Amino acid sequence: MESDQAARPASPHLRVGIVTVGVAGAYVVVVLLFGGLGSFGPFLLAPVVLLSLLFGGIAVLAGLVLKANRRRPRLWMHIGVFLANIVLLYVLSIGPGNYFALIDLRTRLAVALTGGQGRLQAWAVELLAKPRDGMEDGGDWRVPKQYWSEQVHRLRPGSVFIAPVFEDKQWAVCLNYGSAFFHWSIVVGPPGSRPDPKSNGPTGDDVWYRWRDGLYDWQQP
Repeated sequence: MESDQAARPASPHLRVGIVTVGVAGAYVVVVLLFGGLGSFGPFLLAPVVLLSLLFGGIAVLAGLVLKANRRRPRLWMHIGVFLANIVLLYVLSIGPGNYFALIDLRTRLAVALTGGQGRLQAWAVELLAKPRDGMEDGGDWRVPKQYWSEQVHRLRPGSVFIAPVFEDKQWAVCLNYGSAFFHWSIVVGPPGSRPDPKSNGPTGDDVWYRWRDGLYDWQQP
């Protein structure tokens, strides 16, 4: 009986759970490959993926109402896929794999693959020490593309500004990404520079990820 049960196709409930696990894995890959620099779409996908994982977990659990699915090995398959959905739901929502953490990881990888954090910081420190001739001053200084290093061009920010976002109104070079709804910046300054809490937006939801002394990822939901 058990071998006959194992040979039967998986239940529809189980297939739903397996599909939602696959969707979550594909979402992580998309964010890591495309969601960190210059792309807004994966941010909109995040709630859809979380809802699909919740639905997948409920579907698999509902499958255990059927007696045929409570026999081994189907029982263990249902339990395993149910736990996979629940664990992924936690990891991708409030856990270490949430969208903001994935964006930070993707951005770090992009910097590492284009020359490293040290190279980026050296360019920023040199830029901050130069006269700002040719830069527009609208409260912050817009850095023209001819001032960008080869690494910065490869990182493809939407814009680059020099702004007083560090403590005591110290200037930092900000590589900006995203849109008005959610945007983030690679913020670079001399060693010893630290974020100014007053630079947070009106909602106070800004997140600072410290990469190294004087180098941060500043996310503004």
